[in-house]
Amino acid sequence: MSGGLEDIEQQNQLGSPLLAEQASSFDRYDVAQTTESHHAAKTTDSILNSLVDSATVTSTIVTEDYDHPSSNQGDHDKKKISWVLLSVILFFNASGGPFGVEPSVKAAGNLFTIIGFAVMPILWALPEAYMTYELSSIYPDNSGGMRWVQEAFGEKAGLITGYLGYVAGVTTSASFPVLFVTYVHEQYFSHLSELNWLYRYLSLASLAIALMLVSFRGLQVVGRVSVAIFLITVTPFLLMLIFAIPKIDPSKWLETPSPGQIEHFDDDALEQTGWWPFAYISGISLRPFINNLYWNFNGFDQGGHLSSEDTTTPDILKKGIMGSFFLVSSAYLVPILVATGATDFEQENWNAGAFATAGNEIAGRWLGNWIVVAAGCTLLAQFFTECSLDSLQVLAMADKGFLPSIFRTRSKYDTPTFGLLLALIIILLLLP
Repeated sequence: MSGGLEDIEQQNQLGSPLLAEQASSFDRYDVAQTTESHHAAKTTDSILNSLVDSATVTSTIVTEDYDHPSSNQGDHDKKKISWVLLSVILFFNASGGPFGVEPSVKAAGNLFTIIGFAVMPILWALPEAYMTYELSSIYPDNSGGMRWVQEAFGEKAGLITGYLGYVAGVTTSASFPVLFVTYVHEQYFSHLSELNWLYRYLSLASLAIALMLVSFRGLQVVGRVSVAIFLITVTPFLLMLIFAIPKIDPSKWLETPSPGQIEHFDDDALEQTGWWPFAYISGISLRPFINNLYWNFNGFDQGGHLSSEDTTTPDILKKGIMGSFFLVSSAYLVPILVATGATDFEQENWNAGAFATAGNEIAGRWLGNWIVVAAGCTLLAQFFTECSLDSLQVLAMADKGFLPSIFRTRSKYDTPTFGLLLALIIILLLLP
């Protein structure tokens, strides 16, 4: 026994080769395990970092695609209207040229008319244009004013605004073919008798359908045709300015209203009574003068119908609205300054067609005839620009559920098919 115990003690003191070998094996195992764990941890970290990097890249791509969709960006940009075309489209919606300012000169004389058309853009048109840009940037929606009212006063008020705005736009459009045919007849075929009702209606309907086809082809075509008509419209007035420079007498701009009262206007403005107590102040016929100023500078809010992201961008919208503001303001003031300063027209002679007469006096009959043609072409551009924006409003109302979903249908030209068709039906019903 004692010998056995001594042997064990000796082995414990000297160490058993077997135990040492086993201990060494366990140590190598621990080191291997530690190494493997370290490699596994590094591998796991690498995988996680790769996943994070991939997620970051994917997120960046998705974000970029959301803001600037790369796959369809080229096609999407092609659909956006340029600010130049947008300016001209709004020009014809808000103005169309100096045709229609004659009642102001007749009502207020040269001086006050010039003051009115110089001040009214700042007092009324510029705030309206800025309001349109600001609200359209906040609410980029082709429904325009309907969306603004809806946000402020609720859906019912917005729906009423959209309905009344659409009715006003379409009924106004129905008058343009009638005015054009009447204009052409009086200027060039006055020696002929009036057409019977059937031929007259067919001519008006054919003209309305032909103009609606321009709207059907899309805003790009509408814009390009509008630019062509714009050049036809403004060129004779630029030529009139050039020919009138040596004839202009600035003292004529200071002429105040003639003594007495104007008895006849193109409308019944002087026959109406209302809350305004003074029909005349310093010889100015206030009712037709103020009404004409307001009417000539109203319409910049139509830019809201072109504010959706698939139609324009905030930068294009801003440039387009401001461009139309300068076009409208100068298209009124410059011809007024030229015609009042270079002719001897009496105040009571400022009736419809006065600019054509001024062109005859300043440069010759050829310029007067050009101005007549320009006035007729303006009516055509006003028709299809108005119909285009009205159809976009119908599309937006359908998107909001205010109208049946069929009005959301778009043609291959990306235009509201049934919105334009609805406008055409209403116009054909309204034609005399």
